[in-house]
Order: sequence, then structure tokens, then C-alpha cells
Amino acid sequence: MALNLERGRRREEKPVQKSGDRPRANATVKMDHVRVIISDLDGTLANDERAIFSGTLARLEKCIGEGYAFAVATARPLAYLHGVFPSHLFDRIWKICHNGAQLFSPDSRVMFKHEIGRSDQVALLDALGGEYTSLSWYSGDTWYTDEFFSDGLRQAYGIPSHYPAPIVGDAACLRSQSVEKILVVGAPFPDALAEVFKDRLSIHKSRSEDLLMISSGVASKATAGEAMLSYLGYSWNQTAVIGDDMNDASLFSLAAVSFATAEAPTALKKLATFRVGSNNDPSMFVGVLAAIGGSCDASEV
Repeated sequence: MALNLERGRRREEKPVQKSGDRPRANATVKMDHVRVIISDLDGTLANDERAIFSGTLARLEKCIGEGYAFAVATARPLAYLHGVFPSHLFDRIWKICHNGAQLFSPDSRVMFKHEIGRSDQVALLDALGGEYTSLSWYSGDTWYTDEFFSDGLRQAYGIPSHYPAPIVGDAACLRSQSVEKILVVGAPFPDALAEVFKDRLSIHKSRSEDLLMISSGVASKATAGEAMLSYLGYSWNQTAVIGDDMNDASLFSLAAVSFATAEAPTALKKLATFRVGSNNDPSMFVGVLAAIGGSCDASEV
């Protein structure tokens, strides 16, 4: 299958080539060393309807059957993924959830997790001072929200009907729990908040800009990916990643080969080995999977 690839600007320290020896724009990148594939979900593996094309699922199953390890890396919780992947495929993939705060094996055992420190939760709530539209959080795979999280917000942020209804709580409840992720809708001055907590929390703005996804400062898709690779006995030099947003940047900075979708921000595209098409194109992800294991030439595929 023809895959429309555009060469991105590679960071020189990436392992697929030596510093000072980056390939020319029409050079070939071999990918037959890749044994692990890590993909973002929303905006990458899934289309804008938050579904995965049947052809993509079929090709993914073929890759796993050929011996590739596959992980989906997402801000979503584990329970969400049950409605995205068919059960026979769900039980064959690794799951990096909450932007790297949790790692689950194919049989859904918890292999790795990072909780937000209790003192950081309290400091965050004090900094917010109640000046937000809605607050929700995850403790394990249980979803809690305040009373202001409406059905409209549920729909806007893609929480499907199959997902269990949240338990209603308040900020006092949050202060007393161990949590992996906090979601804040309508927080004022998100950039200033990220700056204040830059050494303690990971704060990522969604594309909608008014949703903040907050996790432990040591949690990232890359740290969870590192734990998975260690367990499997593979390295980043044997890993390909696909993503569409800056919460994928930690993966792009380490993997041998990376693909940024058409919708990705410029900063992520500059980190990528290749720039590919839209997540709404049924052939895009199939083409990426077909290319992995062979070689890609930006001028030919």
C-alpha cells in the first residue's frame, strides 16, 4: 500500500542514525529492526469519531501475529479501551494509560504506576482556588467528578456511553485519595499553572485548550514505555512510535522511528522521522504498519 510520507526533522541524538550523519530528504530509513510499536489513540489510531477502522484492526492483528509487540499509549483509562478494541485484540496488546501513569500487560495486570503525591494534590487545589468549571479525577480505574461535570462535558470529551458513570465527589474528597490523573475544565492561566508545578506535575493541555490533564511529574508515556521494553527485553532502538500531540513527544525523543500525523503540532512534526496523513484516512495507519519491518523512502512511498 502506498503511504504518503514526508521527511521530518530528526533530533541528532536519535539512535536510528549517528550524529552528523542524518539521511538526506530522499534517503531510505530501514525499519526491519523494529519489534515494538507504540501508538497514541485519539487523533492517531482512532479517527475523529473515536473509532478504529476495521482495516486498521485487521492489519494490527496481522502485525501481532507476526511477532510484533504493540502498545496503545493514551490519556484514557483502561476501562475506556474495552469499548475501542475487540476482546480478542484487547487481550494481546499492552496498554499505557493516563499518559503513562499506568502500564498494563496484555492480560491487564498492573505492571507499573505513578500516583500524584498527596502534597502536590493539595498544592494544586490551593493554586486553583476553586476557579475552574469542573474537576474530575481517577483513583485506580474509578472515575470521580464534582457535581458540575455535565452530560454535555461528558460528550464533548469523548466519554462513551459504555463507560461507567462517575462517582460524585468534591475537592475535599480528592484531597484524601490516591490518584493517577486529575482533569480540570476551564482552569484560569493554565500556562502559569504549568510553570509553577513544572518540577512536580505533568500538566498537558488538550487541543480544546480548556481541558488540563494532570499526572505525576515522573509519569510520561516514555517512562511507562521504558518499563514495558525492559520487561520484553527490547530497546528504544527496536521501537517505532506514532502520535499526534505533544504528550507523545517523550516517545518521539527516544524511539528509533517516529511518525507524526497530519494534525500534529509543528513542534512534534519536527521531532518525527516521518510525517504521515490524517487519522481520518482509513489507509494511513494501515500504511504505517505495512511500512514497519521494511524500509521507507520519503520520495517513493
